[in-house]
Amino acid sequence: MMPKVPKLRLAAVFLAIASVVLSACSDESSSSAATAVKIDACGLLDADRVGAAIGVPVQPGAEGRSAGGGENEGVLSTCNWQAPDDTPRLPTVTLMVWSWPAGGKGAQSYIQSFRDAAEQYPDLPKPEPVAMGDEAIWVGNGLQARKNDASISVTVSGIDEDKAKPAVMALAREVLDAL
Repeated sequence: MMPKVPKLRLAAVFLAIASVVLSACSDESSSSAATAVKIDACGLLDADRVGAAIGVPVQPGAEGRSAGGGENEGVLSTCNWQAPDDTPRLPTVTLMVWSWPAGGKGAQSYIQSFRDAAEQYPDLPKPEPVAMGDEAIWVGNGLQARKNDASISVTVSGIDEDKAKPAVMALAREVLDAL
């Protein structure tokens, strides 16, 4: 069994990784500048589907943080689906979608950054390979995956661990199919 890593610490590491990847990929050399097109994370899933996957109704997706978009860098879009405030444990699903300039290495670098972080910080969960998309790994309480020039992160909190992974996997498959 893996040691428990506080979810806030794990979330902070994920955001730090995203920032590093966004800036590192913007340094890729290319003969011409390329820009990525933002993919609307909230448009990839609807509240009914998210609620069915986690077993409780959720509110419509709320757009979260966006970042990037300069030449040769990725564009981040996030969406959160949350159960109503009176729901015990307040289940929440978060989808982060990075789109990368076509033909670059942003999507591959994103996945590799989780492996690198696990090597550098031994108390972090080790990525487990998952057969999904072009490449996918399970890390902590979520799935990180890539397909073509896009990377996704799907996480869930506030539900039992035995239900969380199947819910994340189902939602991630749906998102990857839509990309």
